[in-house]
Amino acid sequence: MQVTGFKTMVVEAEEPYIGGRYFLFLELHTDEGITGLGERIAGY
Repeated sequence: MQVTGFKTMVVEAEEPYIGGRYFLFLELHTDEGITGLGERIAGY
């Protein structure tokens, strides 16, 4: 299985911005038709 593509998505949160003002998502696609979705966790 190999990664064939990816897409990044930046989403702005609504106030009061709990967890940060922006969220970053990553969508991965493989040659076997599997799609995965991940989220970056803010650490500040």
